[in-house]
Amino acid sequence: MLNSRKSKIIISLIVAIALWAYVVGEIDPRIKKTYHSVPIRYTNEQTLVEKGLSIYSVSEKQMSVTLSGKRSMFTRMDSSQLYGQVDLSDAAVGTNELAVELNVPGGLESTHQSLTKVVVRVEQRVSQKRAIQVSYMGNYDSGEEPTTLSISPASVTVSGAESLVKKVSYVRATVQKKQLTGDARIVTASLKPVDSKGYEVRNVTLSQQTVHIRTALYKTKSVKLNLSVTGGSDGTKTYDAPDRINIKGPSSSLKKISEIDTKDIDISNIDHDQDVAIEPILPDGVQLASDSEDLKLSVHVKNAESSKSFTFDSSDVEIQDLGSDYSATVEGESVKITVYGSKSQIDAIGKGDISLSAAAGGLSEGTHDLPVAASCSKKYSDMSISPQTVSVHIVKS
Repeated sequence: MLNSRKSKIIISLIVAIALWAYVVGEIDPRIKKTYHSVPIRYTNEQTLVEKGLSIYSVSEKQMSVTLSGKRSMFTRMDSSQLYGQVDLSDAAVGTNELAVELNVPGGLESTHQSLTKVVVRVEQRVSQKRAIQVSYMGNYDSGEEPTTLSISPASVTVSGAESLVKKVSYVRATVQKKQLTGDARIVTASLKPVDSKGYEVRNVTLSQQTVHIRTALYKTKSVKLNLSVTGGSDGTKTYDAPDRINIKGPSSSLKKISEIDTKDIDISNIDHDQDVAIEPILPDGVQLASDSEDLKLSVHVKNAESSKSFTFDSSDVEIQDLGSDYSATVEGESVKITVYGSKSQIDAIGKGDISLSAAAGGLSEGTHDLPVAASCSKKYSDMSISPQTVSVHIVKS
C-alpha cells in the first residue's frame, strides 16, 4: 500500500515536471518580432536653445527594430518603452551625424535596428515678430460676412532656425462658423505659423499658442454711394466710380441706412489719368464689406498736355564730327526749344536738362546751314526747335 502511494507521488512529480517543461519550451518559446515606425526622440534640445541654436531638419523620425525574447514578454510589453533616442547636447551649427541609442522594454533584446546614426542640421536661432491673420472656416450665406473687430495681441514672436523663421509669412488664427454670432463676442483661436502659400511651417515655436479675437457674423447690405468730387468743372476731367457699395454691421445698425456719403475728393491738381482712393463716411458700428474695401475713383484727363519754352544762345549749340584741322563758329542770335508733355513731366524739366548739337562731319571751309538736334534727359512727349537750322562758319586751323 505504501509502495503504491510513493509510486503515485513520483509519477505525479514526473508529469508536473514534464508539463512545466512543455509550457516553458513549447507554449512560451523564444521568438523574434519586427516593429516598424518606431519613433526617434531628440533629447536635450533645450541645450541647443541655450547656445542660441535650433534644429533646421533631421534625416529620420522613425526606424525599424527587431526584438527577441519570450512570447510572454512580448505579450506584456509596453510599446511606449520602445524608441530610439538621439542626444543633441553636442550638436553644432551645420550638419551633425549623431548616434541613435535604442531603448528596449525589460526582458527583451534587440537583434537589429535599421538606423544607428541620423543627420541633424543645426542653424542659428532667431526670433522675429509676425502678424496674426484670421481665417474663417465654414460655409457662409449670401448677405453675411464674418468680421474681425480686434485681435489681442496683433502679432506673436516666431522662434527657431533662421531659414525656417524666414519662411513664416504670417501666423494664422482659425475661427469656425459655429463660434460666431450676430453680436460681437471674444473667441479663443489656436495659432499656426504658415508660409506665403498658407502651408504650415514646422519646427518653429510661437511665443503663445492661442489668441483672443473679438469677432462677429455681420449682415451685409447694398446701399447708394454719394460722391463728393471737386476740381473737375473745367471739362478737362471725367471720372468713373461705383454708384453702390456693400456695407456690413449688426442688423439693427444697417436697417435705417440706404445711402453713404464720401469725404471730398479734390481732382483739380490731377494732370494725368490715375485712380484716387474713395473714403466713405461710415456710421459707428458699420464697416465696408470685403468686396467694397478698395474703392477707387478713376480720373481721366482730356488734353492734359503742357509745354515749356527755353531760349539758348547760338554758342550753346555744340558742333560735332568736325575735322581736327578745322574750327567752327555758330552764327545767329538764339535758338528756342519748346517741350511738350504732361504737367508733371514739364514741371520737372529745366534748361539744364536740354542740350543742342549740329553735325559737321565731312564739311570743308565755308558757311553751312546745319540742322539743329536737341535732346532732353527728362521724360516728355514732343519737342519743337526754332529755327530748325543754324549757320555755321568753318575755317581751317
